[in-house]
Amino acid sequence: MSFSEEFFGGEETAVEVKAKVIYGNSKKKDLLSQYIAYCNVLDKQVKLYGRNKKAVEETIKICSDKNILKEYLEAHRKEVVEIMTQIYNKQRELNIYVAEKERDAEKEAQIKIAEKMIAKDMPDNDIVELTGLALKEVKSLRKAKVRKKR
Repeated sequence: MSFSEEFFGGEETAVEVKAKVIYGNSKKKDLLSQYIAYCNVLDKQVKLYGRNKKAVEETIKICSDKNILKEYLEAHRKEVVEIMTQIYNKQRELNIYVAEKERDAEKEAQIKIAEKMIAKDMPDNDIVELTGLALKEVKSLRKAKVRKKR
């Protein structure tokens, strides 16, 4: 594909860009079609085994058997497994981080609500029931409030 041909009817332009299109006839086993097939196989294996090394290894085996990116996967098997495993591990770490931050935010909200309830002299048992905080935490917040007043 040529920039000047696509946008300027083939006239000469100050900048010429040519790109090789890697997809095209859907009847052929072009690179893009093979990559899409690889992704579909990978999705199925992830559903069976989870996001782990086993899913990637099974995907490579199936794709090689079906001649999907066979040459590349066989030549770069170790790299593909390592990269995909790293991606899955990073995703797992990110999920854990997000879950921790969500728990922290929920805890902060519970504490703020409890502090408001303490300011209104509500009973500790009611605060525990309504916020989900432990009685020990509520008593600690109440003591902290008393110390602040002094």
